[in-house]
Amino acid sequence: MIYGFEQFTIDTDRFQLSGPDGLVEAEPQALEFLIHMIRNRGQLVTKDMLHETFWPDRVVSDAALSTLVRNARRLVGDSGEEQRIIATRYGRGFVFRAEVEERKGPEVVGEVMRDAEASARPRVEGAPAIVVLPFEIVGETADAHGLGEGVTEEVMAALARTRWFPLVARNRVRTFLELPPETRHPFRELGATYLVEGGVFRDGDDIRLHLQLTDTEPALHIHVSRHDLSYKGLFRLLDEVSTIVTATIQPEILEAERAKAERVAPESRNAWQEFVLGQHLIAAPDSDANAAARSHFRRALALEPGSGRIHAGLAMTHLWDYKYDWSESAELSLASAARDAERALTLAPDDSWAWSILAICELSLRRFDAAVASAGKAIDVDPASAMAYGCQSWVLAYSGRYEEALTAFDRAMQLSPNDRRRGLWLTGKGISQFGLGDFEGALASARALIALSPNHPSGHRMKCASLASLGRLVEARRASATLMSLLPHHDVAAAVARQPFKTDLGRAYADALKKAGLRSGKPERGPAAPPKVYDPYPVRYATAPDGVRIAWSRIGSGPPLIASVSWIGHLGRGHANPLNNRIVQALAERFTLIQFDHRGMGLSEREIDGTTLRDLARDIETVAKAAELDRFALFAMAHGCAVALDYMEHNPGRVSRLALYGATSTGWRHPEWGETTERTEAIMAIARLGWDAEEPIFRKLTLDAVLPDKTGIDTGWLYEHLRDTIRADVSVRIIESIADFDFRAFLPRIDIPTLVLHSSGDRAVPSDHGKAVAQAIPAARFLEVPSSNHILTQTEPHWRETLGKVMDFLGGT
Repeated sequence: MIYGFEQFTIDTDRFQLSGPDGLVEAEPQALEFLIHMIRNRGQLVTKDMLHETFWPDRVVSDAALSTLVRNARRLVGDSGEEQRIIATRYGRGFVFRAEVEERKGPEVVGEVMRDAEASARPRVEGAPAIVVLPFEIVGETADAHGLGEGVTEEVMAALARTRWFPLVARNRVRTFLELPPETRHPFRELGATYLVEGGVFRDGDDIRLHLQLTDTEPALHIHVSRHDLSYKGLFRLLDEVSTIVTATIQPEILEAERAKAERVAPESRNAWQEFVLGQHLIAAPDSDANAAARSHFRRALALEPGSGRIHAGLAMTHLWDYKYDWSESAELSLASAARDAERALTLAPDDSWAWSILAICELSLRRFDAAVASAGKAIDVDPASAMAYGCQSWVLAYSGRYEEALTAFDRAMQLSPNDRRRGLWLTGKGISQFGLGDFEGALASARALIALSPNHPSGHRMKCASLASLGRLVEARRASATLMSLLPHHDVAAAVARQPFKTDLGRAYADALKKAGLRSGKPERGPAAPPKVYDPYPVRYATAPDGVRIAWSRIGSGPPLIASVSWIGHLGRGHANPLNNRIVQALAERFTLIQFDHRGMGLSEREIDGTTLRDLARDIETVAKAAELDRFALFAMAHGCAVALDYMEHNPGRVSRLALYGATSTGWRHPEWGETTERTEAIMAIARLGWDAEEPIFRKLTLDAVLPDKTGIDTGWLYEHLRDTIRADVSVRIIESIADFDFRAFLPRIDIPTLVLHSSGDRAVPSDHGKAVAQAIPAARFLEVPSSNHILTQTEPHWRETLGKVMDFLGGT
């Protein structure tokens, strides 16, 4: 029996106490006392009864009983003062007062071993339960029964650690087996769909493991195998047996469940059935299979939103899209993978699959050390996971650690030689062989990958490179033709750039692909001419109420205007900013222009704590005070619009005229934002993985959202500008600060002249949001700008005309 109370469980069959941090070391008599009190819970257990139970043949003082009670309370975090669990009835005895749950039916072993308050649930609800029968031990063994119990315990512990399937508790299995055969019902009466049984046979140091897996519904064996081992100590044997059993039965059950799920009508499938169908398709996908897998995972999530493992599956589909350019934006696919991997690990921190996917995301960003660490964490969480070793092989290969990669590949294949997911592992093996100069071996891996997944481009690409490196150019060109039939727009430079080689192997790989006859595209061109550079802005500093130093500048002459036109500001670089330095100069010709860098960016203080919307608005308060402005015009763009509105709500009467470009009344996490919320969460996830990584994916995604039209823009300069201006963690916090605001009640109270501008093709904030803002402000005018960008830049053909209208408005003309 398993008893649960508060954050503790007692397994009477195993004689174990588990608490929030796992197993609790307990004195046997103290644990026996707890079990006795639980069985008599709610009743007074007198001192005489306890003496008779624990010291039937001896006379002991009440001091011994007091010590026993004190030790029992200590095990469960109770005390004589608190008496939360065990209450004293002075002079009479004790009462167990905590609420107790008796675990009946199929029990999940893993649930007993973890914190009762934890919300992590890697398993998908609806997964079939497994019953593990005691393993038979045959051969030269002094304690065959004890060894059989040990093997069975280790197998169940290993299966529980993977958290793929619930397990029927040992006490129920033992009770079932003790029944007379004629009274036993089929094993499925235990609540189990699959039955695991086996035997360990020993002849000296030679060990043979027999393993059987039975589907209890049709009562048919679905797997029978034998495995030969060498005896190198008892604990080594227990580890090897439990690992083999776990690694062997998991893919077999998944395949059996997939076949069952296919026979269920789509409208009747549960979350588990949708999950196994998706999991099957991503094992060796092409573009269509990957899209179908994502549909299955999304339907599964709709049925069970709290499953970390389903999020991990969804992340894998985005990774395939990124790796093989199966989506409109490869960078957004990688960001989506990072987002869903984060969600998976938040929901299921002990999910090996999610750690492996996170490792691949980190590798894609060329964060090699982090990727290797996450891949290792996946193995630590589940040492029996072939997928974890396979992903580790892939990570190590691209990190230039070829011999280690091959060792990890061999371990993955040893654990699951027929795993459909081995295509990813074969890629790692082939890259390692190519890096070691074993082109014949790389060719063999390529052919194995093609046989596994004929429409998967990795195998064909590796085949081309291997044949070319062997000098077999006729075959290489035929292989290239096959690859081009699968990917008509295949480009060597783009394909190799997306593969995160740490060493110079990427260059050699690209040369071999070109030698095989594959094309390479042209590099992106920068701007035709360098932008005009003005004199650096004079910089001053002011201190915000929370002590943060804010950099600000004053140039020009005329009516005062505070403007944040730099989106991500850096006053030290602004004079050379090709997006807006001419806009700044034009504003300074008509106004006394006040600019500033928000906290956390540019020349303002970088090491900060406060990045709420209110904190950002206080930066305006600080600058206005330092510039000694009583009343002024305000011009804001992008996220600066929300900051401006917050400032105005808390500082009425200070702003004389208001211009907003790209404004919205609600933050991006509000329900009406729909897909934009998911996209923004993805961008934030990739930022957390590496804003300053060698691979500028987050910076590119940010620019794609804010500046989809980059005509005439030196993107290289902008990437470096973003990298030098703001750290990843601050960027994420600022994005978070504009997630939940709601100014819909405040907008009608704005009683000053207001101009709301919005790009007609704005992808970050659709123009309907700007129109809604203008309609809500009584004195507002709306101006739609023919552009797809989220901010006004001087690279657009109509920027002077648009800026002229803004300046005329702000100047009151």
